[in-house]
Amino acid sequence: MPASHGVVGYAASESWPEVLLGHSERQHHRREGTERRILVVGPTRVATGGCAPIRMLGALREVSPDVRVGPEGCPVPGLTARDSAQGALTRFEGIARSWPLRRPSSGSCLGLLTLSLTKGDFQMILDRFGMTDKVAIVTGAGRGIGAASAVSLAEAGADVVISARTADQLGEVAKRIEAVGRKAVAVPADLNDLEAVAALVEHAREAFGRLDLVVNNVGGTMPQAFMDTSADVMEQAFHFNVATAHALLRPAVPLMLEGGGGSAVNISSAMGRLTGRGFLAYGTAKGALAHYTRLAATDLAPHIRVNAIAVGSVATSALDIVMQSDELRTAMEAGTPLGRIGDPEDIAAAVIYLASEAGSYVTGKVLEVDGGTEAPNLDMGIPDV
Repeated sequence: MPASHGVVGYAASESWPEVLLGHSERQHHRREGTERRILVVGPTRVATGGCAPIRMLGALREVSPDVRVGPEGCPVPGLTARDSAQGALTRFEGIARSWPLRRPSSGSCLGLLTLSLTKGDFQMILDRFGMTDKVAIVTGAGRGIGAASAVSLAEAGADVVISARTADQLGEVAKRIEAVGRKAVAVPADLNDLEAVAALVEHAREAFGRLDLVVNNVGGTMPQAFMDTSADVMEQAFHFNVATAHALLRPAVPLMLEGGGGSAVNISSAMGRLTGRGFLAYGTAKGALAHYTRLAATDLAPHIRVNAIAVGSVATSALDIVMQSDELRTAMEAGTPLGRIGDPEDIAAAVIYLASEAGSYVTGKVLEVDGGTEAPNLDMGIPDV
């Protein structure tokens, strides 16, 4: 396909009038006996003559660095897009009657591209990662992995109920969700309170009338030496890392079933399977969460999938001390086979995979996203007893 000023898509048949096109190039493809033509809709034609409805299948590809389609122009409710100035794949999901073509340099709209999107029998692999019009609950969503997961789900097309202790942080995450055209319901709450956790399901029901996904991200326990880890600390670790997950998933199940099913993603940790000093309570609780995932997946199959992510060292607030010290950060990177500390978006990408149709044949599994770590990548300096 030569470089052109326009937007590339797939026409449903050979019957679409060429008068709509500022430029076209015919490339015939056979897929299950159906001919398709790649179309380049030129902004000049759109600007001067308008555009009749075109049925589009799959995705559109922006090929001009001078033309943008989407929120930078005149946003259309119900349609989401992910733009790239480099002409990378632009995903459109939903139904729109009119979508603006805009030239950023002048700020003027070149015209409206009218389209209706459908999967049809032409489905790109990226379609399977979409979460269009799904509803998710994400706990611990004020920052770090929870915030990244919530925003990524919105970018994939989902509306999101977000909860954490700090209202200001939730407000910022909600703005990011709304900026990509999706809805956010922010619920400030102490998620150590199991009733508050369970109540998030009713927030989803009231706001959206459905629920497709829960991301149990809230959790954590400070490292302590063995003799400093009391039975109370062990109980608190189990409560905050395992009981909270069950407190959300159990009431979520009936609402998910009303919509035909759903999935859950539990954020576990590499320390649930590795050994290292200082992680007695945390590692035990995360190991329990991993096995809870397997057992819950068995109980809830086939309509609800339950998976977990065993997270390695990720640059969140929990690693502030490490990230602020060149010595500690370098040591942790050296102890990680991939040579870097993870980003929250690394985990968010795994959440999208497990939650979407892309992971529809996966349940009861713990996905390790840890840079290849097979041993703790930082010595806590805890001496022998």
